[in-house]
Amino acid sequence: EPVLAGMLAVGIPQYRLPRELIRAEVDVILAMGATAVTNCEVGRDVTLAQLRQRHQAVIIAVGAKRSRRLTIPGGDGDGVLGGVEFLRDVALGRPPQLGGNVVVIGGGNVAYDVARSVLRQIAYDAARTAARLAGTSAVRLVSLEELEEMPADTVEIAEGDEEGIVRLNGWGPVAILRDSAGNPTGVQFRKCLRVYD
Repeated sequence: EPVLAGMLAVGIPQYRLPRELIRAEVDVILAMGATAVTNCEVGRDVTLAQLRQRHQAVIIAVGAKRSRRLTIPGGDGDGVLGGVEFLRDVALGRPPQLGGNVVVIGGGNVAYDVARSVLRQIAYDAARTAARLAGTSAVRLVSLEELEEMPADTVEIAEGDEEGIVRLNGWGPVAILRDSAGNPTGVQFRKCLRVYD
């Protein structure tokens, strides 16, 4: 990555974890004598054997930085973004182009991070939601779980509702619908009667 702090910097939205706080914590670690190298890939820029030769200890802490893919028809291809990848692009100042209607599939905290970050990409004032930029009419969060079963923290759900996220509970994605050019035109859902069965 081009920045230090891993998922703290590229996976948690800035509105939740201010970048100044991350920088301060990283500065403390660097001040204690650590040396950091960014934009370095083990296996490409340096080998594990070279690292072992140069250092008394090597800690491998790679994390889990990939979204689970939708294994439904139309789930692969343009216009379908993984939540973790979306958050990374936003954190690094490269937010993707969004269509007029955004559907976030999921009911956990990452889904809310994505939906609330999308609102911040398209709204003048996300706390009021009244002043939307032209061309974007809604951010919908669709989850398998009913409200009481959602894995997201209660505060996430409440703040998402306050910010204008349209929450649709009890629906599971069946297919991403695409036009003849391969562009997404919609999502087909099926009613989910029970999550834990």
